[in-house]
Amino acid sequence: MKPVTKMFLAIIALVSMVFVYQTARIVNLFRAASGGMSAVTGGAPASPGAPTPSRLPLPDLVLGLTRPAEWSDIGSDKISSPFSLTGGKLVPLEESISDMDEISSEVRQKFEKELPARLMARIKELPKPPDLPEVLIISAPMPDFRAFRETARYWYLMSRWFFSQGQHENALAIGAAILLLAHEVETFDVSGASLISRMIAIAVRNIGTSAIIEMSDKLKLPAARLKSWTAVLMRLHDDMPGMERAWMTEKKLIPSAFHQRNIPNRNRLAEAMCDPDRQKKYIDAYYDPLIEACQRPYREAMELSKEQQKKSDELQNILEPGLHYVGYFFMPEDFFMQFMMSIAVPSFKKAFEQDFRSRLVFRAAITTLALRAYQLEHKSLPDSLETLQQWLGKSLPTDIYTDKPLLYSNSGDKILRSAGPDGLPDTADDLVFMPLAP
Repeated sequence: MKPVTKMFLAIIALVSMVFVYQTARIVNLFRAASGGMSAVTGGAPASPGAPTPSRLPLPDLVLGLTRPAEWSDIGSDKISSPFSLTGGKLVPLEESISDMDEISSEVRQKFEKELPARLMARIKELPKPPDLPEVLIISAPMPDFRAFRETARYWYLMSRWFFSQGQHENALAIGAAILLLAHEVETFDVSGASLISRMIAIAVRNIGTSAIIEMSDKLKLPAARLKSWTAVLMRLHDDMPGMERAWMTEKKLIPSAFHQRNIPNRNRLAEAMCDPDRQKKYIDAYYDPLIEACQRPYREAMELSKEQQKKSDELQNILEPGLHYVGYFFMPEDFFMQFMMSIAVPSFKKAFEQDFRSRLVFRAAITTLALRAYQLEHKSLPDSLETLQQWLGKSLPTDIYTDKPLLYSNSGDKILRSAGPDGLPDTADDLVFMPLAP
């Protein structure tokens, strides 16, 4: 046999051996993938004998104050969301409470005494977010997010009901308690740091701020009492955990899902997913800019999130046919890392938009309450927000979109508003907080 022929056959044999070896590697990686993939997509690791995750109990704040068992789920059509990204709506007071039966004396007493007492006790020493562990325990119990949502909606209706009865301080206390409930979602357990917990907290917080803004210009309480409630809201606002905790948690998700604490029986895929160099190349490159963006003003943060969103969108093309599979054939671990990320990576832009909007509305709720307090004492609104701050003895939060004071006029149909995401006043995306449009 000629030397050239021998060399050609040797090359064919070598290529065949590499092909068989790599194919076997890829098959083994696929077989090993189920445990970690189920964790990344929301399930528990496939560990032998692992118990089904239970739900964490609701915080003490909620005990005895959940939606009555005989009630059906409270529909979103009963809840105002005037500043929603997807289109605002303002539900008339009568329509919100139209399906509520007579409130028993026992329930009234709990909302008149127990809930405000729990609120004020908790405000004195708000819980701090627990430190994030290096490894997330994927099979750890999670909060019952549905119960939180239903509780927030039930409390909203109770706030509106008390307001309809002229019990304005009780109504305001319940609205503030909803904001505390959002704080509890994010702080009562390490799981509160996850992105889904942040989104649930935002939804709960939006219900609370809607309740407060709806009633603020009609509250009939002594100015000193409204001053005190303004301070309560400021405390809840200032102690709100930062969005960066959610991104730090997401950054740890894939390595944790394949860590030996979650998958006791180690395999090649787990080792690849926990490789520091691979994590730095893929995971850190996605999440570190988002963590940094949380410390930036709105416009800069959104630019960073848009850039990362482009990279995220590119990940979604990983399963499309193409020459990139040649490289993945020899480095299948890189394929799996990017494939896991294509499953786990959320919509950066949407998350940032919702978080910024929710914090802005919270700031507006504080300002509307302060304006009403001033109006009740002086029989008129202040000439400017500077005058209001001097009287209040506190600095009011700024417009999160511009980092400047909210736009204010003491008359007309745009008393208090935000310049909106474009940062320009008198444009279509302005948000008007006082008075609320019907």
